Amino acid sequence: MPPAWAATLLTGYLMDRQIDWLLVALVLTTPAALYIFGEWAMERWFFSGFSKSQESFGGHRRFSRTDAYRPGVWRWLCIKESKTFLRDSTEWSQLFMIGALIVVYLYNFTVLPVDRAPVPSEYITNIIAFLNIGLVAFMVSSLAARFIYPSIAGEGAAFYIIAAAPLAARSFLRAKFFIYIVPFSLFALLLVVISDHLLQVRGPMWWFSLFCSQLLTWWIVALAVGFGALYGDFNAENRAAAVGGVGAILFLFTAMAIVVIIIGAGSWPMYHLTRSWLHSGVIGLRPLAGLIAWAATSLLAAWLSALWLCNRGAGKLSDYS
Repeated sequence: MPPAWAATLLTGYLMDRQIDWLLVALVLTTPAALYIFGEWAMERWFFSGFSKSQESFGGHRRFSRTDAYRPGVWRWLCIKESKTFLRDSTEWSQLFMIGALIVVYLYNFTVLPVDRAPVPSEYITNIIAFLNIGLVAFMVSSLAARFIYPSIAGEGAAFYIIAAAPLAARSFLRAKFFIYIVPFSLFALLLVVISDHLLQVRGPMWWFSLFCSQLLTWWIVALAVGFGALYGDFNAENRAAAVGGVGAILFLFTAMAIVVIIIGAGSWPMYHLTRSWLHSGVIGLRPLAGLIAWAATSLLAAWLSALWLCNRGAGKLSDYS
């Protein structure tokens, strides 16, 4: 680089009284070469680039309904959300702590003294796998309160752009839900599947933990979106400041209460189902029917509560339009 050339030339002259004529030539000719190259680049690209920047489609695209240039609304929102997340160092830096949390959480299952329990190990592992569903749901709730709940109010004063766009508030909340449901579902799936593998859990408990963890994750994400729209503080300095509000506390208590109620309601049929499977390898019809009724009731309750809360949140956001 030119500064290194000048420093080397000056050092050689002051210390050894010698002049490196190659460095002299480089120092003298580089500004002229850069000037000539800059003039050529301006003449070659500046006018076309300036003219394209003044046109809506870049100056080289046709106005067409079938043109792939215009992505969907949800894709734009996903791109905006990812850019907002990555540009804020207080947000993406939390991923390192989440990674460490996952490693420590899963490591604990490898050091459990299951073989020293006074009862058969398969009973202990199934109980731990059942309780693990609640622990994963609590972790999802805390992360949802940190990332999903403040994501709507995190728009701040720029929310007027979304409010003025031809986009319904329900569609905006629906897009927020589907943007966050993918990473949170993968997070819960990773914890449940690997922990069940470490515990060597098989049979009905494996499927129950998989279904229940995903049900609670989707329910919690929907509640976070709804509470965030209903109680979001658009005047907060940043997203982290909005977590300490009343809405975040109500969301956490509601999510934890739902986790306790749902897991508690499914404990009785799941206990009889797992017991019959461990004893005889056969799934009983009565506990299976009770488990199906529990699943249907839980799905209906999740759908109705999330729909009601998100509709109220959409009505609140419509007032900003």
